[in-house]
Amino acid sequence: MLLSIITINLNNAEGLRRTLRSIGPLLSDQVEHIVIDGQSSDSSGEVIAQYTAGRSHVRTICECDTGIYNAMNKGIDLARGHYIAYINSGDEAIPDAYARYLDVIGSRRSDVFYAKTQVRPIDEQPVFIHERHPDKLYRDTLPHLTCAVRKSVLQQLQGFDESYRICADRDLMIRLQQANASFSFHDDVVSIFELGGVSSGRSTKMENLEINRKHRFIGLLRYHLKRGLYRLKSKA
Repeated sequence: MLLSIITINLNNAEGLRRTLRSIGPLLSDQVEHIVIDGQSSDSSGEVIAQYTAGRSHVRTICECDTGIYNAMNKGIDLARGHYIAYINSGDEAIPDAYARYLDVIGSRRSDVFYAKTQVRPIDEQPVFIHERHPDKLYRDTLPHLTCAVRKSVLQQLQGFDESYRICADRDLMIRLQQANASFSFHDDVVSIFELGGVSSGRSTKMENLEINRKHRFIGLLRYHLKRGLYRLKSKA
């Protein structure tokens, strides 16, 4: 099997419905879908049941987890595909574009594939395209929901560092680069990311700062200055 697409969800039934609708057309003997729900208390269970009915390439798990990246790590163990991609609740694949992307993944040899994503704000701000490359990981992550990573490499790196609550995807991309993983860029917009989730808050800056320090992108003095500034702003 080529690819396992993993979706995690907690109490986001409407966002999950959009996500599942976008992934359904991609399913085949080469593409499976694993839906991991953290025991939602809304109607997510009904949405999942409707989606899985009659589909043989979908597996689901519903159980408590300790956070986003704990749930995402569960997906690594469950996946049968050579590559793993994450399109989480509220985000969407663009079916036609993603189908072309699958052809690229199947025809090249690389540890990490990545592409562009369309960012959709939750207010009236304009839509924009997010494109980032590994040489800019010192300042931002790759569009994670466009990434397809070789499962064996994810396992070697022990997946996401669950000590991070928001930005472990960026930390993983940095560790992949440091491990000399090969990256392959597909110049197309293959997904839609909806702003406003857990990664959009002020805590993101603090966690990214910790990652910058861990990987020595900033010095100790600058780290402490920025850390103090973020704390002052959080109290304002």
